[in-house]
This record gives sequence, structure tokens and C-alpha cells, in this order.
Amino acid sequence: MEDCLNIGVDISKGKDNSALTVVRYANGKIQVLNTLYGKEAEDIYYKLTNKEE
Repeated sequence: MEDCLNIGVDISKGKDNSALTVVRYANGKIQVLNTLYGKEAEDIYYKLTNKEE
């Protein structure tokens, strides 16, 4: 299987809820697959990017 996903992230550093959204572009449309919030969103972002908090 081959797929191309895109993520968007907004990490608020305690000012608001952090959010990470996973989307797929297919047939000219955007399909939102999942949105994660809070610590889970931050943890997954840092895992994907190998960046330290």
C-alpha cells in the first residue's frame, strides 16, 4: 500500500489546547483522517519530527 498524508500542528505551549491534524489529499479533495489534542498531539509531533520539547 502506498499513501501520502499531511499533518498540521499548533502547539500552544500552555496558552491553549495543542492540536495535530492528519489529512489525506485524494481526487482533488481533502479528507481529515484524525485530529489529536493536548499532550497526545505534542507527543506524536515530537516523535514524528524527532525534536525535543
